[in-house]
Amino acid sequence: MKHYDVIIVWASFAWLSCAQALLESWRNVLVIDHKKSLHINANTTGIIVDEAFQERSPDDTFVKKINKVVLYSPKQRILSIDSQDYTFYTTNTWSMIEDLYHRLQKKWLQVMLGTGFVSIQRDTNGHYILPNIWSCQILVGADGARSKVAEVCGLGRNTRFLQGREYDFSYDALMGKNLDAFHCFLDQQITLWYLGRVVPWVETIQVGVASFQTQKPDLDRFLYNIKNIFSLEEQYIVGRRGWSIPINGIVRLRQRDNIYLVGDAIGAVSPLTAWWIHTAMRYGRMLWENLAQHIDQHTSQRIQSYEKRLPNFTYKRRTSNFYIYIIKNRMIEWVFITRILQPIAKIIFFSRKKLQ
Repeated sequence: MKHYDVIIVWASFAWLSCAQALLESWRNVLVIDHKKSLHINANTTGIIVDEAFQERSPDDTFVKKINKVVLYSPKQRILSIDSQDYTFYTTNTWSMIEDLYHRLQKKWLQVMLGTGFVSIQRDTNGHYILPNIWSCQILVGADGARSKVAEVCGLGRNTRFLQGREYDFSYDALMGKNLDAFHCFLDQQITLWYLGRVVPWVETIQVGVASFQTQKPDLDRFLYNIKNIFSLEEQYIVGRRGWSIPINGIVRLRQRDNIYLVGDAIGAVSPLTAWWIHTAMRYGRMLWENLAQHIDQHTSQRIQSYEKRLPNFTYKRRTSNFYIYIIKNRMIEWVFITRILQPIAKIIFFSRKKLQ
């Protein structure tokens, strides 16, 4: 049985920051992932905000810059906003992750693909044993919204979710039209709480809808509703995916006995905008900056310091609840007509995300 200082479950954005910080102090780190390839089941939208880009600047070949957002009301009134000071990036997500993974491999990071997390035991030395294969001092659950690590180890679990569906279209679907904006459609009858979107990707056009868990996202109906703006035919679909994003905020029981949750396993996702990659990367790194030197009697003090800096999302949770339960389509039309939405949207889309 081989022993590691740290085993991280699941290869995602969150573990990249964990591994980077860990490798500064430890050389004995293992990442396991049930996928046989990093490209399989890429269940992430791959939209990163400026803060995530600054956290870990990817190669320009993996990203497309967007500085403009176009909003549409249920009756397809249009409101356009842009910023020269803030940028969104759509990414060739798993190519970017694979590139970062290969960089980390050069620092002795070990990754075992095709190996899922099922159960765990603890020996008399306090080490965790993954059945008959490896043992570790520290276990990290970076394994998504419905974390198996959280379930098996009795940690906090996400309870509220966005359900999303996405199609990737080839650029031929727009017959050479230049798509340079993040197009967002607000319609509570199709996307309860959230929105539908058409976004230029690095190599494709992504069309997606996401809804609060009480409503199933109807992507085909969305495509039918926007056909006067974007006539996207099924023959141009080159990829499909579905995903869940937790929007309950940070879970209550986040760690115990050298088992830690990070990323969307911990609920580091904005309940208002569902942006999460930048928080996963930032707080994943911060956790290991607090722990990476060594585990000793000061560990609990460092963990307390880290936990005080986690976001509580109080304002964003209240605002999202207001939008879910109070806002109706007629109110959305009204804010488009009065132009009240413009300054609000600019704050939501283009303000700097306050991370500690």
